[in-house]
Amino acid sequence: MALIRTDGYEFDFPKAKALYKFDEPDKAQPYFHGVNHAMKAVDVMVELVDRYLFIEIKRYDSGFENGHPLEDAKAYLINTSVTKFRDTFLYRYCEEKLDKPVIFICLIDKLDSAMLGTLRKAIGRKIPVGLPAILKERGRWKRPLLEDGKCLVVNEQRWNASNLAAFGSCKYVGVS
Repeated sequence: MALIRTDGYEFDFPKAKALYKFDEPDKAQPYFHGVNHAMKAVDVMVELVDRYLFIEIKRYDSGFENGHPLEDAKAYLINTSVTKFRDTFLYRYCEEKLDKPVIFICLIDKLDSAMLGTLRKAIGRKIPVGLPAILKERGRWKRPLLEDGKCLVVNEQRWNASNLAAFGSCKYVGVS
């Protein structure tokens, strides 16, 4: 059993080869990689036999309920999620750990299905997901940063009711 608790969630990935807090702040820990504070990282890294899961955890209520408009909150969630994916991708590239497909999962609490879908589309456009048509046509890009269908935005309920449950479970346990 591979179990981790972070940012108010407990993740259980029974078949994980590795499971750890990717944005580890403690220099004494083996997975610390904070050599460049200008770069960001996703919260959790899962290595399975045939893929990596990059998991970013976002609390929707982090400062947005006190008079911040919804559009500001959406822009913040989109921009920070994209930055964390891209920077993590660079970290993994430099570690030579991009030898398997990646699934990017943005776990956001307190949002309904329609809003999760809207955020998924916006994040996917900014990463970008898939091969940009013009670059594919001209033969410039040989592979995507992230394959189509591999950018997911979910809440806990959607995680556990989707195909993600086959990889492992997600449970909100509260912030300690």
